[in-house]
Amino acid sequence: MQPIAVAHTLCVSHAKVQGPQINMKKDDLKNRLAEKCGCSIQHTGWPCNTCFHAMEIPGLKEHIHDYWEAVLAIRGDYDDIDPNPELIDELYAKLDSSCVWNSRWGA
Repeated sequence: MQPIAVAHTLCVSHAKVQGPQINMKKDDLKNRLAEKCGCSIQHTGWPCNTCFHAMEIPGLKEHIHDYWEAVLAIRGDYDDIDPNPELIDELYAKLDSSCVWNSRWGA
């Protein structure tokens, strides 16, 4: 699936994610994360913290936890976390076949 450009604001449950452009759809990100880490236990199909952190994603510029916080903001868990659209775009782009789940960390 290719990302779809959404201009200016993407509303996710009670949170609003703002930026010049967010190049993904929330459901596409959620589905790609569930597929790559094998977990969709939280909310309406999002992965849990443990499984998210167990993914090995080559080439990420920041620590995996920074991406987790951006995902929490996107899915609407916390209003006070910066959604950081740049991290979400990078994560979405990196969730391809080179991304693997690290079974030594997950359940």
